[in-house]
Amino acid sequence: MWLVEPDWARFSVIWVSVWFSAPFFMVMYLAALKSVPEELHAAASIDGANWWQRLRYVTFPLMRNIIAITMLFNLIGSFAGFTLVSVLTNGGPLGTTSVLGTAAFGLGIAVGHLPMGAAVSLFMVPILATAAALILRRIAKRGGDA
Repeated sequence: MWLVEPDWARFSVIWVSVWFSAPFFMVMYLAALKSVPEELHAAASIDGANWWQRLRYVTFPLMRNIIAITMLFNLIGSFAGFTLVSVLTNGGPLGTTSVLGTAAFGLGIAVGHLPMGAAVSLFMVPILATAAALILRRIAKRGGDA
C-alpha cells in the first residue's frame, strides 16, 4: 500500500529521505550551535533580550553559513536522489516519485535512448551551478563569518 498508491509513495520517499539525511544535518547544526560563544548569549540576556531575540539576533546569524551549506547539500542531494527513488519505487506509480536522475536513467539506459538520457541528466547542471553560485556568493559577501 505504501509504495503503490501515488500519494503514499511520494510521502514514503520524502519520509525515507528525511530519515536518511537527518543525522548529518543534526550533527552539522549541533556543531554550529556549539560554536556560538556563550558570552554573546549572556551579553544579550544582560541587555534584556528574551530567548527568541537571542535565537534570532545571536544564534541564527552565527549559523547562517552552516545553514546555507546544508541547504546547498540538500538541494544537490534532492536532484541526485536516484538511488533512494530507484530502490523504493523506481519512479513510482504513475511517475509521481520520479526525479531527474531516474528519468535520465529510464530514457538513457532502460529505453536505450542515450542522447536523450544525457540531455536530461545535463539539465541538472545549470540549475545546480546557479544555486551553488548564489549560495556561495552570499556566504563570501558576508565575509565567511562563522
